[in-house]
Amino acid sequence: MNEELIKYLDERFDRVEESIEKKKIDVGVNKTNILVGFKGAKEERATVKAKIDETYNAVIDLLKRFSSVSE
Repeated sequence: MNEELIKYLDERFDRVEESIEKKKIDVGVNKTNILVGFKGAKEERATVKAKIDETYNAVIDLLKRFSSVSE
């Protein structure tokens, strides 16, 4: 009976270990996906910031031209 219990527990522990290893791999993959996503978001944010800066500068230049015309 002890041998049966030991065998049963060994099988259960093996399954638990396999489950833990699979979760470690899943976490690693998810971490990689998140980092790649953040990199893409950072690049997109930089593009949007550059467009906002360009628009801001264009508006300032336009206002300067209008203010010099009205003087």
